[in-house]
Amino acid sequence: MINSQLYILLLLCVSILSSCAISSQPLNNSNEKRPEKFIMADDFLDKGVAQYNQFHYEQAGVFFMKALYFYRSIDAPKGIITACINLAKTSLSMGDIDKAEKFIKSAKKVVLHSPEIRPLKWTPLSRQLL
Repeated sequence: MINSQLYILLLLCVSILSSCAISSQPLNNSNEKRPEKFIMADDFLDKGVAQYNQFHYEQAGVFFMKALYFYRSIDAPKGIITACINLAKTSLSMGDIDKAEKFIKSAKKVVLHSPEIRPLKWTPLSRQLL
């Protein structure tokens, strides 16, 4: 019973967050020249999204892990969170609930320890993320 409740909770979390997670848009919106590692991380994220959208979940996971590695190497919280949520959604798509939970916890940890990431808030009427 608890396992099914956890699965439903994880599925709900990933579904809610997926609208901002599975994104091929560059995470660094600055007009400045972006560091090479940012470009590489965004490229791996794009490739992961493409593979995920073609239902090639294992290959998508490989690309998302590479993106996560580069985002961590340059301490880019938004990129780390995005890669972790993408990995969680990919893990759920492959039926690996434990792995999905691990990536959700990793994303949550980054959110809680990154002052530049604003907390998510629910609007009382629509229950949509702001």
